[in-house]
Amino acid sequence: GLNSPLVKLSAVAIGSGIEKSALGAFQYGLGKLYLIDNPVFSDNLDDIFAKALAQVITRYKPEIFLAGATWFGRTLIPKVAAILKTGLTADCTGLEIDKEKKILLQTRPTFGGNILATIITRNARPQMATVRPHVMEKKKIEEGKGNYKDRIEYIDIDESNFKTKYKLLGTEKELNENINITDYDVIVSGGRGLGGSEKFSMLKELADLLRGVVGASRAAVDSG
Repeated sequence: GLNSPLVKLSAVAIGSGIEKSALGAFQYGLGKLYLIDNPVFSDNLDDIFAKALAQVITRYKPEIFLAGATWFGRTLIPKVAAILKTGLTADCTGLEIDKEKKILLQTRPTFGGNILATIITRNARPQMATVRPHVMEKKKIEEGKGNYKDRIEYIDIDESNFKTKYKLLGTEKELNENINITDYDVIVSGGRGLGGSEKFSMLKELADLLRGVVGASRAAVDSG
């Protein structure tokens, strides 16, 4: 697996005022952190993040690069892969190392989740994949607050080279009750067999008892 001696784990953190939060990654077996902490990244604009990340990858040449398939990761990482001219397997649910060939086996659902496909990147480097949130177990290896300064490489940038093509007009916090089902361990799901949206109230009662959340099949959602 990815915890094997074949793999040396490093991470890249890019943002503004992020050093303190980035140190938490060392609890999970991180060997080295490459840190770009600069106010130019305060607005989370993916074009300059992609440029910075691609430059770090080009400089240090990792064999494998992984990222979370978050809303920002799903936008950012395809841009990075395009800059680097390498492949990308999105939304992986499983990762393994082929010890003989020393390549990354990237597994993800396909055809509506009915089939699991394992994908490899034969020639281009790095081998890139994004991973669905909450599908991998988080296992702490180092406890407490250690002194990690000697394991951080601070990367300075020339701000003039990171001009965004976007014009940020303003920000507004969206107030809604949208629920991210990936945050829950229990999902009570229904489909068209329930016979109508009013029947989903039964699922809500069960989900509340189980401290979970209600889900629905695509067919049920499309039917309203």
